Amino acid sequence: MHIQRLSLVASLLLVLTGFASVDAQTDKLPSKASVPAPATFRSARAKLEKRIVDGESPSFAVAVVKDGKVVWEEAVGWADREAGESASPDTSYAVASISKSITATLIDALAEKSRLKTGDRMSQYLSGDLLSSREAGEVTLAQLLGHTAGIPHFFQYEFSDDPASFYTRGAAVGRYGFIVSRPGSRYLYSNLGYSILAEVAAKAGKGEFESVMRREILRPLEMDRTTLAAWMGGKGSARGYGGDGSLLGFEFRLAPDGGAGFSSTVRDLARYSLFHLGAKVPKGMRNVPIVSILGNDGDEEQFRYDRGWGIVRSEGRTFLISDGQMSGSSSGIVLVPELGVGVVVLSNRTGGPALEVASDLLEAAVPGLGKQFAEAVERAEAAVGKASKVPYSDYSGAIGNGEAVVDVRIRFEKDKAFLTIRGEEIEMRNSGWDRGSLQLSAPVGLEKKPGEGEFRRLAFLLWPDGDKLEGFVLDELYNNRPRRGIPYKVSLKSTASR
Repeated sequence: MHIQRLSLVASLLLVLTGFASVDAQTDKLPSKASVPAPATFRSARAKLEKRIVDGESPSFAVAVVKDGKVVWEEAVGWADREAGESASPDTSYAVASISKSITATLIDALAEKSRLKTGDRMSQYLSGDLLSSREAGEVTLAQLLGHTAGIPHFFQYEFSDDPASFYTRGAAVGRYGFIVSRPGSRYLYSNLGYSILAEVAAKAGKGEFESVMRREILRPLEMDRTTLAAWMGGKGSARGYGGDGSLLGFEFRLAPDGGAGFSSTVRDLARYSLFHLGAKVPKGMRNVPIVSILGNDGDEEQFRYDRGWGIVRSEGRTFLISDGQMSGSSSGIVLVPELGVGVVVLSNRTGGPALEVASDLLEAAVPGLGKQFAEAVERAEAAVGKASKVPYSDYSGAIGNGEAVVDVRIRFEKDKAFLTIRGEEIEMRNSGWDRGSLQLSAPVGLEKKPGEGEFRRLAFLLWPDGDKLEGFVLDELYNNRPRRGIPYKVSLKSTASR
């Protein structure tokens, strides 16, 4: 979960590699359906089985909703391949950033009950010790919902056998909830912003975040197996597999909650999809389809993100996309409000093709719809990734978070970028532009401590500002397990202007 060009749609265009081998058990794939596939979905189901045999994921759990009801709901493959445990519609999967749309649903429900307003400043709900600057206190809830608050990204994995290394929500917000760009001025994808929204929901709802969520959203929608408490890889959940097909072999959760952390089932998310399409609205909840909140205007080369949903348009149709990628799982929901169609895909593999499968399901639900979706996403990604220019070739300055400062230099040479840190020059990977911000990464860390492992990476997001490069960097740590990505401020100035 690092900086990406289009975090919601990158997996749709991902070129996938197969596992080194496929277990012999996949010769006859297990399946459990609560709503069997109609005849018109036979081809899509066959593709699903082939993806499993080809090693794209040990299992997929899928649902299709149309005309106010579930028309297909089934799990195919293995929740635990080694133990021969099959997946079912009630198997829990980590849903990663789908958590953001769930958190936003709670924020809107509390707004409907006048417990808060999305135009409120977050400082009205957070205590002073959680705000690192006066500017942070001016951030609005609407800016947090749309990733325009100027708060950097952050992630951390928690392990059932290693809880001591984990940041609580308050600690993460208090330490890393600083401002790296003027609130409202630019899009910056941020787990931490949604963790702040979780804190706001807890204060406005007068309870712990998950208990307020259960009272206001999960219980009314009968999402009984959606929770923050489950350890992925534990009992009742799909075990996670890496990009090479190997079993991860540990139980884990992803933080911060609000921005990530929820686990759910395809059955629960089918109900969730029907609710957001304006069908199956429980007594006591207002029928406010999500598209009426997000709006369905905009041109076909525009990509917007709000309330955990990516919004793309094509030929008068709106595609709402909520997806998640993390270690051991890939998930996606796509809604087409004008047609009353929605699809859900869950898988238990790092980098799994959740949105590619979603495209197959859309095509089966409405001929031509999957192709239209894929083309709309491709256009949006091209617009978002439109290249800009770095005005100068040489910048120097510092990386820091108030506690540690490291002098750095970045030098640009044609299409290459080089980082100098602690006297060593390293060529960085250039991942292109994201809404006017340049993505660069280098296999080197800010800190080196015994026992932390060998693979570290600095992932930069920088934008030109006159003779400066401003932004932030994630100091990412992996050893035998994924660990965390911690943000630091970056401020560089062109040496040519001095």
